[in-house]
Amino acid sequence: MLFSAALFRAQARKALRGHWQTALLIALAVNLPSLLVQAVSAFTGADPLTQVQNLLITVSRDGMMSQRALEAGLERIFAQSSVWVSVGATVLVWLVTPCLSLGMNRWLLLRLRNQEGPFSTVFSLLRIAHKAIGLQLLRALLVLLWMLPGVAVMLLSALPLLQANAAIPSSVLSAMNSSLMFSWGGMILMGALGVIAALRYALSDFLLADAPEKGIRACRRESRQRMHRRKGMLFSLELSFIFWYLGEMLVASFLSDLGAEIPSLMFQLLASLFLTVYLQGAVGSFFEAVMKLPEGVPVPPPSVAETPESLD
Repeated sequence: MLFSAALFRAQARKALRGHWQTALLIALAVNLPSLLVQAVSAFTGADPLTQVQNLLITVSRDGMMSQRALEAGLERIFAQSSVWVSVGATVLVWLVTPCLSLGMNRWLLLRLRNQEGPFSTVFSLLRIAHKAIGLQLLRALLVLLWMLPGVAVMLLSALPLLQANAAIPSSVLSAMNSSLMFSWGGMILMGALGVIAALRYALSDFLLADAPEKGIRACRRESRQRMHRRKGMLFSLELSFIFWYLGEMLVASFLSDLGAEIPSLMFQLLASLFLTVYLQGAVGSFFEAVMKLPEGVPVPPPSVAETPESLD
């Protein structure tokens, strides 16, 4: 699997060679709406989540706040017109970004097939905005449904505390240990099921980008079928990028510690755009390999003639 991950990464690099400038501009176009909203919220302080978080921090620092005072604080936050502008902009970004992401995936597929795609490809699927948004909602709902057993286990973790006898310290300690065990078990189960569900429907975006005439339920169904017995390979491919992300965090932290805040932010932006294109290109290469095989047949290991070195 690791060898196959190296092959898919090499195929992505080969497809992007000589086209990195366009690729980074496309990635910037996809992330630009979100970046603008974050920047405006950071400078104006209009982000409602940040204001609510600050209110809760004040509550925890100053002691117990009455329910009436807490409600007054929340009313004061949401009475600001700038907050609702920020909320509206966030919703607009959430509606636009899936369409732009589909356009980026379409451009990557063209490059993987040795076809030319202009920068405007990123905007080519705005006409199916309803499908892009519907697909994101459907995927999120399915992942949440898969995570419900883990959520149920976490809720059950409170039962030992409810049944414990507060007058017996040993009973309370035992109940706390049992509750902690159930809580950790629920978190692990929830995370594992969420990852499996995300991998199960991971190809639906590429399916819609490749064939915009398809329905979102058809893309979801085909992704589930195509990913049968192949989830482990895609997981290993995505996991192989972890060192890239760790390196990005270390370099950005190092620059920040030196007091170079602006260079640190610029590096984080460029590294994020690079990794977005690189990762999606590798997943697109995986998609291309999967679509050439019958459903349920694992992706075969690459032959000697297809080693990553031969692709560079």
